[in-house]
Amino acid sequence: MGNRKKVIAISGSIRESSINTNILENLASFFTGNIDYPIYDKIGEFPHFNPDLDNEKGPKGIEEFGQELNEADALIFCTPEYARRRRKAQASFLQTLEMLNANVVKDGTLVISSVGTKLNSKGEAIDEDTRLFLELVVESIITEIKKKKAPLA
Repeated sequence: MGNRKKVIAISGSIRESSINTNILENLASFFTGNIDYPIYDKIGEFPHFNPDLDNEKGPKGIEEFGQELNEADALIFCTPEYARRRRKAQASFLQTLEMLNANVVKDGTLVISSVGTKLNSKGEAIDEDTRLFLELVVESIITEIKKKKAPLA
């Protein structure tokens, strides 16, 4: 990958037209220069989110995701929350990341309350404070990437 860095984005919602996916698509404009920013769209293939995929052989999607993580310098996970709680599938997924010793960026978390009043349907900030907070989260992640030498996992 050379000097290029890779930030993988994951939407915690597999719904079509998810505001979480739209936010991630909008964040692409904050990553410039030598940073690749793919949005990982196979989370619906994880048994955490689709129990029909859980089988004796083990989840193929998880293995492939692990390979993606090995190539990544950072991961952004944008997820809906319900009454300040995550769904069980999301919590399980985040526990998997913790088991992989993922480094959580100190200023890399942002809760957007009343999202409908702060973002349009494309995930673009219509509220100046929210836009600034999104920009600061991205800057925190980029700063952390610059400090690291090894891939994410």
